[in-house]
Amino acid sequence: MSEKLCIFCEHFRWRKEEQLGMGSTMTGPMMTGGSAMCDKGHADASWLYLADETEWRTIIIQAAKCPDYEQVEP
Repeated sequence: MSEKLCIFCEHFRWRKEEQLGMGSTMTGPMMTGGSAMCDKGHADASWLYLADETEWRTIIIQAAKCPDYEQVEP
């Protein structure tokens, strides 16, 4: 059995990064996305811009005490 982390939960979703427009030859396109989400509402838009690895770790270990955690079947 894996450690209880959000990334191993059935309700975890990752929104892929997407390109917004073509941008210019000097700046390139703008990017959006790359955010982690939870179908059960345990995560919100604050996951969009994580400050650092410490903040990411703090978020994904929430599963250890989550009443909605469901292990992904391998």
